[in-house]
Amino acid sequence: MKRLVLKYQNKEDFFNSIGKIFNGEDHGNNFYAIDDESMTGNIQFYEVDSNFILLKMDITAKEDLSIARNPSNNPYMAIRFMISEQPIKMKILNNNSFIEETFCRKIFFSTAEFGIDINIRKGQSIKLLALAFERRLIKDILPDKLDKPFLSQIQDKVTPIYRQTDLSTLTYNNIVQFFVTINTRKEFTQLYAKSMAYYLLSEAMMQLCYNTHQIVNLNQSDIDTIKKLENILSEEIIENTPVLEELSKRVNMSVSKMNKIFKYVFGKTIYAYHIELKMRKSLELLLSKKYTVSEVANIVGYSSTSKFAATFQKHFNTLPSKVT
Repeated sequence: MKRLVLKYQNKEDFFNSIGKIFNGEDHGNNFYAIDDESMTGNIQFYEVDSNFILLKMDITAKEDLSIARNPSNNPYMAIRFMISEQPIKMKILNNNSFIEETFCRKIFFSTAEFGIDINIRKGQSIKLLALAFERRLIKDILPDKLDKPFLSQIQDKVTPIYRQTDLSTLTYNNIVQFFVTINTRKEFTQLYAKSMAYYLLSEAMMQLCYNTHQIVNLNQSDIDTIKKLENILSEEIIENTPVLEELSKRVNMSVSKMNKIFKYVFGKTIYAYHIELKMRKSLELLLSKKYTVSEVANIVGYSSTSKFAATFQKHFNTLPSKVT
């Protein structure tokens, strides 16, 4: 697997690392057209402000790829908006431990203490918009009287932050539109990119600041527990409804704390996440072309094919019979 490492200890380091990795056709030092043995597509970056960068990546892998950013102690925070039509695995790295996540349409929030490792299989495509900015930007652009726990957590330069949530339909549509039209009116490209960056930042901050569940400070033990719990859900009991009391015993954590930390990290309850796992597994099985819809429904624990189809359609906005 080819491994590409992006860096941004500072803006110059970030730009230089892109130039070294994606050494294709360069237009104005911010556009790289890529077509080599490993991938095809393009990557662009825009300097939105003195401490604010927007990265746009739209690639299809020609071989198995790992696109990584290593954990560091720099002052940057990253918000990544990721879209793929097929499930892609990502590891969130911290102190040699990791949480493994599979995504199709997700927003990921993290400070620099958390690295990422996105694994893209041959033939898979990914669209990614990443905002990288110093924590102090939030203090500069938001009102001082906005008393929200997350703001104080951002300004605390010690506490690592990692969260994730699903893309809303509106944000997803706006991102897709951005990818389609960003270069059609070249005289407005920079303005469009800047406005998009601030739009995405505002959407992300609203989700963080107005999240109703309690702020949780993750430590290494919490990360290990979440990793173990996610593995249990995805590898052992995907076809059955999880019993919280049994899960809490297996991970050696109270039900209340387990629920709180899980919802903090994944932005949803254990039950809701379990349904999402069922749907991901269903999509994987359907794409393999080895099973009928009723067989897939049975594999992931649905006795009723119609109920499975309704859940699948709600999750992916299409019927399982339409998966090609």
